Amino acid sequence: MRRILTFLAGFALASASAACGSQVAELCDAKCDCENCSDTEYDECVITYEAEQDIASSYGCLDKFDDRHFCIMDRYRCTLDIFDYAITSCIDDQADYEGCKRDNSSL
Repeated sequence: MRRILTFLAGFALASASAACGSQVAELCDAKCDCENCSDTEYDECVITYEAEQDIASSYGCLDKFDDRHFCIMDRYRCTLDIFDYAITSCIDDQADYEGCKRDNSSL
């Protein structure tokens, strides 16, 4: 029974990690498809976005991070090889995310 529970817990963790990773891949794929990134630029995008996701998780703000992510993905445009999502179109989601981090910070 313990093996089954351990397996299920591991599976749940792997699924959660894959979901986070899929957001990173989704954003970086869209950005780099638009901007024709080099491998290094793609890796930099992944590292940067994963770091921001880790920060959101640390502050208990993954739901706000997700809202901001979905807004960006819904509203981005590729114009003249520039990935653009007009930050003003996601300003409420950005403000909610920043507010969540601020509210949960001890600094």
